[in-house]
Order: sequence, then C-alpha cells, then structure tokens
Amino acid sequence: MKFPKQFRMRPVAAWLLLLTAAVTFLFFELGDFRTLGSHEAVAAVPAREMARTADWIVPRYATVPRLQKPPVVYWLIGFNGWLCGSFSEFVVRLHSAFAALGLLALMSVWAARWYGREAAFGAALVQATSVWVLNYGRRAEVDMFLCLIIATSLFLVATQPDQESASKRRWRWFGILSLLGLSWMCKFHYGPAMVLGPTMVHWVIQRRWRNFLDLFNPLGMFVGVACVVVWPWLVWRQLPEAMSVWRTETVGRAVGELGRDPWWFYLPNLVALTLPWTINLLRAMPKSWRRAWHSADERERFIWTWLAVDLGLVWLSPDKHENYLLAAMPPVTLFACQSWAWTVSLMRRGLVQVPAVISLAGGLASVALGGFLFIRVAPRWPTAQFDIQLAAICLAVTLSMMWWWIHRRQWAATGLTSLTGMVGCYLLLTVSTNRAVDRRLPTAEFAQQLRQNVLGDQSICMFGVGGVLPGMNPVVYYLQDPVCRANTIEELRQRLQESPELFLIIEDRQISSLKALGDVERIAVMEPTSFAFREPPLACVRLQRKFTEISTASEPVGDHQ
Repeated sequence: MKFPKQFRMRPVAAWLLLLTAAVTFLFFELGDFRTLGSHEAVAAVPAREMARTADWIVPRYATVPRLQKPPVVYWLIGFNGWLCGSFSEFVVRLHSAFAALGLLALMSVWAARWYGREAAFGAALVQATSVWVLNYGRRAEVDMFLCLIIATSLFLVATQPDQESASKRRWRWFGILSLLGLSWMCKFHYGPAMVLGPTMVHWVIQRRWRNFLDLFNPLGMFVGVACVVVWPWLVWRQLPEAMSVWRTETVGRAVGELGRDPWWFYLPNLVALTLPWTINLLRAMPKSWRRAWHSADERERFIWTWLAVDLGLVWLSPDKHENYLLAAMPPVTLFACQSWAWTVSLMRRGLVQVPAVISLAGGLASVALGGFLFIRVAPRWPTAQFDIQLAAICLAVTLSMMWWWIHRRQWAATGLTSLTGMVGCYLLLTVSTNRAVDRRLPTAEFAQQLRQNVLGDQSICMFGVGGVLPGMNPVVYYLQDPVCRANTIEELRQRLQESPELFLIIEDRQISSLKALGDVERIAVMEPTSFAFREPPLACVRLQRKFTEISTASEPVGDHQ
C-alpha cells in the first residue's frame, strides 16, 4: 500500500478504528474462547438457579446456598439471561464486556477534561489494549463492573468544583453514596474502602475539612444503608448461619483466616496487568510526581493518592488476589495517557528522532521473535499449531512494518499498522489457542455429552468433586439443571432414603467409598487421555439403595386373602 509523503488520519477515522478494535477485543469469541473458570462458574450457576426458581434473594450453587459474595453479579447475569433467553458462556460474560466499554468511555472523558484531546485518545487506547482489561473484561465475574463503579465514584469526587451550587452538590453526593452502596453489594467492604480511602486521604492532604460534611447526605445515606442492610436481613431471616459466613468473608479475610500470601505477591502482577503500557507508565510517573508534590497540582495529587491508598490497602491484606488490583488500574491509565499526549506533541513538532540502527535492530528482533514463535513455541500445541504460526507471521510482519514507519517518521502509519496488526494477531490466537490449552475443556465436554446422551431431564447429584473452590466445580454449569450437591456421606445417605436410586457425578478414584451405601454401577467415565491437567477424571454412576426387610416388618398379620 503506497502512502503519501506524510500520511495523516482524520480524528473521526482514528476513533472509529479504535472503537472497532475495542469491540473486537472484548466481544470476539466471548463465549467460545475458553470454558468457564471456577470463579466464573460460581457467578453463573447461582444466577441460573435464581432465574429457574424465581428466588432472587438466596443464591444457590447446585441447591446449596452460596453466601460468600453479595448478589449483584447474580442479578447482572440473571438479567443477561432473561434478556437473551439463555445462560450461555457468551451471555454470562456480557456484563463484564459492557463494563469494560463503559470504563473506556469514562477514562477517555476524564483524560479529556484534565489533559486535552490527545490524552483522551491515549486513555481510550490504553483501556482498549491493556492486559487487565482484556483479561477481566471477558470474565463472568463482578470485578470489571465493580471497577467501573469505583472509577465513576472517584470521578465524581475528583471533578467536584469548589464553588458548586448546594443543589448540584447534594445530587452529586447522592449519586456517590448510592454507588458506594452498590459497590458493597458487589464485594462487601472492598468497594467502599477503595473509594472512601483515597477520597478522605486526599481531603486531609488538601485540608478540605468541609468536604467531610458531604458524606452526611441524608438521601444518599438512606440508599447506601439500604444497600448494606436489606439484602443481608432478608437472607438472615431464612438462613441465620449466614452471619458466620459473612464474618469470615469480611473480618476473617482481613485478619488472615482465609490465607496469607507473601508481601511481594503483587509485584509481578502489577507488571503483567499494565502491559503493554508499563514503560509509558514509568515514563510519566516522575513528571507527574513533580507536578503533584513540588508544583502542588491537585489533580496529580488526587491520582497519586488514589494509586497509593488503594495499593496500600490491598498490600496490607494478608489474603491477596490478582483481581484486588483492579481498583488501582484506572490511575495507571491517567498516567499512561499523559505520556501518550507528550509523545504525540513531540512527534508533531518533529522532535522525535529514531536512529536508523535502532530501527534496523528493531526490525531484526521482530523477525527473530516471529521465527522463535513459529519454530519453537507453536509445535507445543499441535491442535493450535497452524493458528499460532499464522499469528507469529502476522506479529513479525506487523512489528517490522512498524519499525519501518518509525524510521520514515510516519507516525500515523505506525499507529495504524500497530493497531490493525494487533487485532489480526488477537483474532488468530483467540480462535484456537485458548481452547487448545484449556484444561477444563475435556470435563465440560464430558458433562455436556452426559446430559445430552445419557441423563436427559434426570436429576443428578454432585458428590466429592474437588476443584479450586471446594464443592463448586465448574462441571455443574455444563451439566445444566437439575443438579444438586451432597457434601458428606451422611447427606448422600439421606438423599438415598428419599429416593431408591441416584445418579451421581464423582471423581473416579472415589467410587469405592459409595459401596457401603448401596449398589454402584458405572455409567460413564472420562477417558484417561482426555482428562484435565489438574483435575482428576470424573465418572457418572448409578447408586441404588439396598433393599432390606424394612417394608414387610410392619405389615399387620392376617390381612392377606
């Protein structure tokens, strides 16, 4: 393709290209790129059971109450299912993809208000291509939706004018406190802490003592308190033991009852989640720091306070998880978009010079990387080898062309080549690579075939099936309803008293433990060659109660004709 001497792209065309790429990244193969993970299943299964039973208060996983998390994620997925008429993998992940798009729009507007048009485009680009967005924006979990709530709340705090009218101030804080209540219903205290922590620390730093009065907005407090109190009260009326579960999930998690991780746990996660913008982030932070603390720039102070307080809170928690970092990721976007805006400004003034030797070295390194992926990496996954090799070729060509355009100082062409090449590589890899390394795929296929070819509408009971979350293996999602769960031999014995025959899903190695209860017949077993890497193969068995003399012992004598 022959470009003019200085190729330029109109802003409207650039935005359309970026939005097209963002939609592609988030929605392409959303339901088929891999099976549901454990944490996705514990969101999807209770939502499906809520829709089936019309009980929108108590979430249940295979009929057993699942009280560890509040109900918003179940309601979101339930709404998706009602709207689309199914609970497929695509449908149960929709809310996260739309939340990621909403966050892209929010951060772009935020950057435009503080840093200008170029930074707005940079913020949208960072949001569309960051690892943390592409990862959590395609999961059937609550984290991306909660991140949008947290960022929206802090946007309303950060953009509050000093001389705002009393009426607008009241409505602003009604919205903020309502969002805090909603964040509580997403993940208990995590959301409010991630908002109130940096907000109040920033007020103290800026000596904005009057702002603390905004927290006592009557209508906002009413909505927030209602969100915190009403659902737990409704659940507690049915299940008093829920209080113990919630204490463990809040206080227990904070003091380390659910586990402890090393202090450095988040360091590699921070590097990985901020890719490919980590260098831009590091480049922007020193200048932002000087503006915040030497020039007393309140906006930069707010971003630093947000980042430091939220990172500090999750770092101090003994129980650490990668998804806890999401609340601190939007400040990364605001840092990186500044670096983008500065770079674009230098390019327009012709101040960016890239020596020919660096361009040549970059092109050679691109070819070497593509060759390594083609020759050494792709053969490790035979079922996806062809697609990985095509992606390797696409990557090598894209990076080589990018370095060529950099050498020619054709910045618009560099951006166009990079983004379109990234989309091409992403499409090729998403089609088959994730499925090829999906360790749960054989288990999901086993469950689907079992329901379709053997069980039909027959109820099936889960027993002794492990997983990342004990008793909540994703196989329940793929078995479809009706599915129940028994956690102990005694519970299984009680179910067998109610019915002379049970169909069970159990780990193949544990079948012998059932012989004391009755006659066991294997119906289907996963093939050893197809079982998932970390999970033992499953089996479907028919358990029949042993008949005894119980039925005739109580019959009255002499009634026989």
